[in-house]
Amino acid sequence: MRISDAIDRQRVSVSPGSRSYRRAINAILKHLAAIALSGRKGLTTRDEVALFTLVPEYAMLAVEAATLASSAIVTIDLPNGSFVLPENLISMLYLDHLIFGYAAFERAGDIVVYADPTQFTSITLKEDGSLSVIIREMEDVSDRVGVITLHPNPYVFGFSVPELIPQTFITLLLARNRIVYEVSQFRKPEVMIVTNEVMSTDEVNSRRRQIIEQAEDDYGSFILYSHNAEDKPQVVVLDKKEVDLKDLNPIIEREVAILRKACGLPNDGSLSAVMVSFFDQLRSELERLFVEARVQVGLPDIAGDGE
Repeated sequence: MRISDAIDRQRVSVSPGSRSYRRAINAILKHLAAIALSGRKGLTTRDEVALFTLVPEYAMLAVEAATLASSAIVTIDLPNGSFVLPENLISMLYLDHLIFGYAAFERAGDIVVYADPTQFTSITLKEDGSLSVIIREMEDVSDRVGVITLHPNPYVFGFSVPELIPQTFITLLLARNRIVYEVSQFRKPEVMIVTNEVMSTDEVNSRRRQIIEQAEDDYGSFILYSHNAEDKPQVVVLDKKEVDLKDLNPIIEREVAILRKACGLPNDGSLSAVMVSFFDQLRSELERLFVEARVQVGLPDIAGDGE
């Protein structure tokens, strides 16, 4: 099952203990595990957006990084005047940069407008290292569309943060899912017994099948035991061991630190190389599209002193 398919089902019922929620989480974990083992790009655009939604640590850090990036001052000086890129445009570009692995903008006359990267049929690297941007009926729009990649290296071009560090996302998803179950009414054990009585009515058999299907979705394994002592299906919990959430904190903090670095947030009192690279590419692409322009970039001031 694709992550996006699972998320579509999840939208029907988003309760942490719901069947669709568990299916979505399980699908994401399997997909990320496969990516972690293969090291290959495997997430679709919808998958990447789903991860941004389901991993709150990722969403918070990405937004924080985009907010910091938006404080940069990017000025384009043209022969007939000059303009400054809007803060919200820089913020949106930086978010795309993290989530999709690349961000896109378009020159429209003497201004820059946001270009949703999902609208393009393909964005690929040519042999000379330049980008080819195709839209609609194989029309190449590279002459008016600028692309900022998370990793300019052709071997990892187009890889988003979730694809670069899938193990971190697996850990955070597992921890988040575990916490939700521990503190909510939906918590269920890893192992259980479904007592399946001998019943003849269609209504009772239907209820029995529903319980078994739920068990198959929610648990990796379970024991099915039949007897005729009761008049309805029962679920018997075998493992009621509570997990101390404090034990998870050091693990979560470690993975969040990795994610923080990948999102380009400051480290050791200096601006991250990820963010510096973003603005270097932004300047380069602006100068390519506005050949007659002089582009100046005032990088974000992490000390808060302003430019």
